[in-house]
Amino acid sequence: MVSNLYELEKRLVECESTSCIMDILFEAGLLNIEQSKFLYTNPPKINPVYFKKVEGILIGTTIGDALGSRFESKTPDEVLKRYGEIKAYHPKAHITDDTQLTFWTLEVFATSLV
Repeated sequence: MVSNLYELEKRLVECESTSCIMDILFEAGLLNIEQSKFLYTNPPKINPVYFKKVEGILIGTTIGDALGSRFESKTPDEVLKRYGEIKAYHPKAHITDDTQLTFWTLEVFATSLV
């Protein structure tokens, strides 16, 4: 196990590859998992995300949550049995905590990039 976190941090900062980081974490006894090849691969580069796409995702999430909130945790068979065929949405549809948590998660992510 690690005895000096300052020394560990110094070593990790000097790493320039995933392999280096993984080796240090395993040597320090901080990873109680199988030492597989996958852990040593570099993740693919992420393309830039444009605001309009994020905006569309959030709007779609909100609409889908509001329209489906009445049926949350029910199977299609349960919905059909209880409500019959759905031809319109409830006029008092509302968002749930799912939408709020999505927005909060994005907010935390976005502020961590600044």
